[in-house]
Amino acid sequence: MSGVSTEDRSVCLGPTCEKTVEQRQGGRRAWYCSRACQQAAYRQRRAPTEQHLRQLVVDQLDRVQLVDVDQLREQLDGVDAETLRRIHQHLNTIRRLLADLIEVHEP
Repeated sequence: MSGVSTEDRSVCLGPTCEKTVEQRQGGRRAWYCSRACQQAAYRQRRAPTEQHLRQLVVDQLDRVQLVDVDQLREQLDGVDAETLRRIHQHLNTIRRLLADLIEVHEP
């Protein structure tokens, strides 16, 4: 290949990429074949851990219990029908997921 030695090539460190990265003469070593692979690796490193996600879910559910239903009704009075439909869909999805989770973990 174009006179490039094996020391001047490496495999991309992108999470799902196995392309060869050719090193340029001088400058810093390239670890990724593209900015897209570099960004994907960054996002993977920054992704929350499973334990952190569990805590986020518990925190969100705890906040739901603090909602004053009468105040919520007043706030929903000014919301358009499309937004109400989307909120309803999301709440149904959450309800189903929680019901499935409870059903799976019951003795």
